Parts: sequence; structure tokens; C-alpha cells
Amino acid sequence: MTILACLCEKILRGKWMSCIPFQVQQYWYAGLILQASRHANAAFPELSDLRVLLAIPIVPVSHSTA
Repeated sequence: MTILACLCEKILRGKWMSCIPFQVQQYWYAGLILQASRHANAAFPELSDLRVLLAIPIVPVSHSTA
């Protein structure tokens, strides 16, 4: 839940959550950008992109290209 909450906060408000180091959140967001770009050609992911990635067997914050 924490990862999803952080990603939603960044997508909706453009801010990092204060309770988690921003470097960790940047890493998660960078993974989301990578996966959204690979699967939906989205440079700046939106909630709809996150929903799509969660619906298919993809870890949205993964930096894996496999």
C-alpha cells in the first residue's frame, strides 16, 4: 500500500510523501516511468497507466526489462 500511496501522491499532486525518503520514492517513480513507457508509450504516467500495469502481470516499479 505504501508504494501505491507514494505513486498516487506523485501523480496527483506532484509531490513526494514526507514519511518516506524521497530517494526511495524517486526510484519507485522511475520504475513506473520505465514500465509505463514500455507498455503504453507514456512519458509521464497517469493513474490510468498505473491501473493498467497493476491489471497485467507487471510490477509497476520494476526496473527490469525482462
